Amino acid sequence: GVVPISASVWALRSLENRSVPQFHLEAVTLRLQPDHGIGGTASCNSVGGNEFTWTAVSSARGSFAREPSQPTITTAVGCNDVAATQIADRFWTLMSKAREWSIDRDNLSIRFDDGTVAVLKAIGQPATASIDCRSADSNNLDCLNAANPWEGERDE
Repeated sequence: GVVPISASVWALRSLENRSVPQFHLEAVTLRLQPDHGIGGTASCNSVGGNEFTWTAVSSARGSFAREPSQPTITTAVGCNDVAATQIADRFWTLMSKAREWSIDRDNLSIRFDDGTVAVLKAIGQPATASIDCRSADSNNLDCLNAANPWEGERDE
């Protein structure tokens, strides 16, 4: 069966014919919201806004639209994984040229207008997908940010 596109968090697995290495924190996650907005992460930063929207022509296929007057908002924390950040920057830059998407089982493919493709894998539902410092090691400085809403309670 096909994973419903808005029921999962999608993690980047390949970009421009190169596989994406596994990092302690996913390089990129993408969420296609039920309201047709798009959000996600770029390494340790969150990405949101109303620049990109998605539509479906079937449960397994659809397209993207871009509204250039609407900015994409990215938090600006310096992430300690430079390689993951570079991949994330490339992906989110390419999203301005995203044309169509398709799903094959638990893989989401995004085709850009230059013909390149990103492949993302379903990693779980938004409430339970672990993309944050809970899944990272103690060397991940992102886990030390007191503003991280995913962290457990702690005494100040």
